[in-house]
This record gives sequence, structure tokens and C-alpha cells, in this order.
Amino acid sequence: MASMGDPEATLQIRRLTPLDIHNKEFKKGFRGYDESEVDEFLDLIVAEFERLVRQNDELQATISGLESRLEHYKGLEETLKNSIVLAQKTADETRECAHRKLPSSRGKPWPRRPGSGKTPRRISGGAIGKPSW
Repeated sequence: MASMGDPEATLQIRRLTPLDIHNKEFKKGFRGYDESEVDEFLDLIVAEFERLVRQNDELQATISGLESRLEHYKGLEETLKNSIVLAQKTADETRECAHRKLPSSRGKPWPRRPGSGKTPRRISGGAIGKPSW
């Protein structure tokens, strides 16, 4: 292994490809390894490495698609939040407007329904009765 002061330690490791593994040649030495066994093992490494590279590419594509969908759903979430805030504001304004239009004291009749000629029941005991048209 290279030590910290060793120039090899500062070298960057480049990405290894299946072709690099396939084309790697080893020097032959006296009483070296059986060349056919080394080639057979390198072929297994190449096949597995190619599978892993393909799998990694597929996973990266899946991640990219999921990130895109996530951004879409974040946009929907923001739209829904804004819609809820607007609906709450509208409900508050409607409630406030309705309270302003209510008769100010108890016991007073509700306004007549236009065209009916009937007067609805009076407000009694703090509860608002249903109009009887």
C-alpha cells in the first residue's frame, strides 16, 4: 500500500470499465499463474462488472424519474396549500359578512323572504330557529 508521502497516494484512481479488465495483460514470470485460469477468472469479472454497470445505469434512470415525480408532487402540494389558505380566508370573510347582516338583537324577526309575504320564526333563547316559509 502507498503511504501518505508516497507519490502513488496522490494519484487519482480512474474509473475501471469492463473493457479495461478484459484488455489487462499481466507480465509472465518464472513459475507464474496459469494463464488460462487467470483469463477465465477475468472473463467472470468482466461479465459481473458489465452487469453491475447496467444495473447502476438503470438505477440512476429510476432515481432521475422519481426525482422528477417528486418535484411534480411538491408543486401539487404547494398548490393545495395555497388553495386551502384561500378557502379558509374566503370562509372567514363569508362568516364575517354573515354576522354583520344578522339582526343585532334577539327577538327581532328575520327579514321577509322576497315574494313570499311570510315572516320566518323569531330568534329565541340565543338559538336561531329554522325559517318557516
